[in-house]
Order: sequence, then structure tokens, then C-alpha cells
Amino acid sequence: MFSKIKTKQIDASIVNQTTYRWVAIGILISISLLTIFFLFLKEGYIIPWFTFLGGAGGGFGLGRLINSNSQSNSSLDVDDSID
Repeated sequence: MFSKIKTKQIDASIVNQTTYRWVAIGILISISLLTIFFLFLKEGYIIPWFTFLGGAGGGFGLGRLINSNSQSNSSLDVDDSID
């Protein structure tokens, strides 16, 4: 009985992961299409669009993601000794 419940939980999590993946791909494609549209048809909107994308990326933590990949873990050493 418990194995059926665990199997259902695993199946539910796989559906959620697939759904998140398709939503993320859809968002990336729509952002790319809007960027191409602004680049070719509305040249005056391209700078505000990139500003918006940069702000949205910063708001969602894109800067922390980039900085965490470029820093080494050795810079995070903390001396906890009390003198």
C-alpha cells in the first residue's frame, strides 16, 4: 500500500518538473522573440527593453547566480575563534 503512495508521489513530482521545464522554455522563447521584434521593428524600444531585462534579472537573483559561480569557496573562510 505504501509503495503505491510513494509511486504516486514520484509520478506527481515528475509531472511538476516537466511542467516547470516547459514553462521556463516558453518564457525564454517569448523573451527572445520580443527582443528580436524590438531589435528589428522598434529600435527605440531596445534600450528600455534591455534595461527592463537587466532589472528583472537582478530582481530574480541573476547577479547572485553569476557571482557565486565566479567566486571560490576559499574566500568564505570565517575565523570563529574567540580571543
